[in-house]
Amino acid sequence: MTKSCIIILKISFIALFSSLIFVCAAFLAIPYAGGAGYFNFSDILILFFSAYLGPEVGFIAGIIGHQ
Repeated sequence: MTKSCIIILKISFIALFSSLIFVCAAFLAIPYAGGAGYFNFSDILILFFSAYLGPEVGFIAGIIGHQ
């Protein structure tokens, strides 16, 4: 693959993963007892995507997708 194809593929993954992180952050929050905060599945996705495609993709997707 050429360098431009790899860049386009990374941008596509960032867009896809950002949307998944946004959906998980907006709709899949589980509150803790007593109102002390909430557990968010988007944090798990950010760590998974960082391990899967590298820290720069996970970092950018986390910044864009997390509200």
